[in-house]
Amino acid sequence: MKAPLGQGDGCDRKREDSRIDFQIKLATVTAAISRIFATSLGPFGARKSIIDRNNELSFVKDGFSIASSLATTHPITKVAFEVAKTLNTMVGDGVSSAIVFMGRLISEATELVSDGVHPSHVVGGYRLATEEAISTCDRLAHAIPVLNNQHESIVLTSLGTKLSRTVARDASRLLTDATIRLAEAKGNKHTLDKDSLLVVGRLGGLKQRIELFEGLVLDKTATTMDMPLSLENTKVAVVNSLEMKENPFEVTIELTKPNALKDLIDHESGLLDHFVTRLKEIRVRFVACKEGIDDHIERRLSREGILAIKLVGSEQLKQIEMVTGARFTIFNELKSTDLGEASRVEQRGLEGDRYILLSGCKNPRLMSLIVRGGNKALVGETVKAIKSSIVLLGSLFEDPRVVPGGGSTEAELSLQVRRKAHSFSTKEQLAVEAYSRALLAVPEALSENAGLNVLDSVAKLVADHKSGFNTGCLDLESGKVVDAFQIGLMEPLVLKKQVIRSASEAAIMLLRCDDIFLARRPGKDRSDLF
Repeated sequence: MKAPLGQGDGCDRKREDSRIDFQIKLATVTAAISRIFATSLGPFGARKSIIDRNNELSFVKDGFSIASSLATTHPITKVAFEVAKTLNTMVGDGVSSAIVFMGRLISEATELVSDGVHPSHVVGGYRLATEEAISTCDRLAHAIPVLNNQHESIVLTSLGTKLSRTVARDASRLLTDATIRLAEAKGNKHTLDKDSLLVVGRLGGLKQRIELFEGLVLDKTATTMDMPLSLENTKVAVVNSLEMKENPFEVTIELTKPNALKDLIDHESGLLDHFVTRLKEIRVRFVACKEGIDDHIERRLSREGILAIKLVGSEQLKQIEMVTGARFTIFNELKSTDLGEASRVEQRGLEGDRYILLSGCKNPRLMSLIVRGGNKALVGETVKAIKSSIVLLGSLFEDPRVVPGGGSTEAELSLQVRRKAHSFSTKEQLAVEAYSRALLAVPEALSENAGLNVLDSVAKLVADHKSGFNTGCLDLESGKVVDAFQIGLMEPLVLKKQVIRSASEAAIMLLRCDDIFLARRPGKDRSDLF
């Protein structure tokens, strides 16, 4: 008697072979993507040379920048990008670690599936292991004071993997100083408004440098060289424009008197002078325009000692409003109640670069970091790294607990998850053990990028953790195991937990798939990616 369709041994074997074949292909693609990030992990990681759509060359090391540049035609690269976007938005760091960990989870799962373990058992084991890893992170965490210079070590741990040592050290010091001054007390907690710390990149100078200013830095210069360089205790106006609008209708003017042309010019000048007269009446000394300023008005403003800037972007207009208390309005509707205040407005210049600084404003809780350098791509990457660190510091204010860095936490998690695996008597035990092995992917990548012997370094790290040294981390310069907290190598607990959750959930989602294909598009036939 024949077996029912789909229930014979041949059909079962075919489905199993198809599942294994898919998992192998999945692991191959994921491993290739993971390798891209693994070689950039840590302070000794390599940079990636990327040519963007505008044919501009850049050298990046930040995980989110790398993920953003990947072609997203393959579903797995889309998953990697979503992981990167989540981490960059929520905690500002940990992208490379998460994708490296995700890639190893897929590789370990593929070996289990090839040995006959069903993906559902692997997924179940991974879920159990994830919860154990998260709870272990909570047990490892140490609380630190919110307004403390230890923040500098945490920022340096993050920036040290993306920037040069000198720049990372300077940026960490300035960021810590700024956040301590900008933090606001709310009950028993402190909060940090990430919008209160602005980062501006400027080209100029042979050496890269970072400066911190107390106030708002505007990437603008005065409309004429004759305008004042500095103003004290001035009122600020934010308007649409200071120019006459063109008449949309065609108009013909006939001059019938010899002095008619002069009278016409005088009349037009009078209309333009009204703009300056109105500003003088309400004692405005600094005006920011979204659009242009008439040449005649510019000359009058210079003579009256009024500083003006034009073609100001919407984002900078909002910043001026936030800092000074001014309100954007059409000039014809400008009133005294629409004005803001600033104790000092000044034009500054350095190495041929000029900008405007507003300080002592109505809302003093705003500071600006200026990043300078001679290379556009390098300045851009530094600005991105600093902005990510601001997000990282914001998460630290929400939960001021830290865990050891340098692969220490991963080694301890691997040890504790492996011990947990022995408490299971089902196939999930194999998946939990595989999860524990995958956790060592980060310290292995750190060792390899530093030129250390991977097997010896990681074996020594794990052995020290087994002996009770649960804060031991790899010193990537000497190859020794040292105390992470003593050398200031710390990471926020919220960051580590988010890395583990994001990588685990992405891996589980991919393991629950048994096929990948492109959906049919208008005018195109469906085609398999593999």
